[in-house]
Amino acid sequence: MPVRIRLRRVGTKKKPYYRIVAVDSRKSTRGKILELLGHYGPIENPVKVDIDIEKVDMWVKKGAQLSDTVKSILKKAKKPQKQEKAQSDKGTEAQSGKQKGTEKKVARKTTSGTKAVQGKKTGKGKQAPKKSKKKVSRAH
Repeated sequence: MPVRIRLRRVGTKKKPYYRIVAVDSRKSTRGKILELLGHYGPIENPVKVDIDIEKVDMWVKKGAQLSDTVKSILKKAKKPQKQEKAQSDKGTEAQSGKQKGTEKKVARKTTSGTKAVQGKKTGKGKQAPKKSKKKVSRAH
């Protein structure tokens, strides 16, 4: 039974939302799923990705094939986890006292010479009132 990890659309018209599922590749896209592995919401800002990576790895070890789209989603999902691990490692080092004073404070500079003028509208200014159109009947 060839297993495939792919997307299954569950969103409404013009509002796509997908489930990441493990299915038998011979089944239709609406067929019975073996396991739900996550969700993907491309319309939301920022894009919502919720994947159980441990389950995906388990299925891949068993021989499941990833679709191209799921591969790219997994790459994007794994990058933030690596960054979070690196940041948490830095936090533990700073707490243990190995690197004291290495954190830099960033001050934002503002220019006082350029102030935004409030209350003025940009554009053509006042608009002329609209003329009412009257129907004129013409006798022949």
